[in-house]
Amino acid sequence: MIKNKVPSLLVLLILYGCAFTGTEIGKNQRAYSNFFLCFPDMDSGFSSLSLENQLIVWKKIAQEKRIRNFDCKEFSNFVSSKQNVDNINKEIFRDKSQPCRRPNLSNCEPR
Repeated sequence: MIKNKVPSLLVLLILYGCAFTGTEIGKNQRAYSNFFLCFPDMDSGFSSLSLENQLIVWKKIAQEKRIRNFDCKEFSNFVSSKQNVDNINKEIFRDKSQPCRRPNLSNCEPR
């Protein structure tokens, strides 16, 4: 009987977590989380906005950071991790777009 309840409970917890991890775009700017103030591009709602609306939100974020006197230092570890992933992605793109080290294809040395 307990074995049947564990998977059901696990499924309910996952559904609950998915249902309440929404976007912060609809919130008042005073309700924005500190993480959103530092990384709005990680929010699915922000990413789906047009460029004009993203600029409006960026202005609200800048204003809210000034009001809170907040500078994202508490997320310095996340920034370095994000930068590492960005660097890896750039390297992968470079390898795919320029497979040779030398510009002369007859003397191509793979990267």
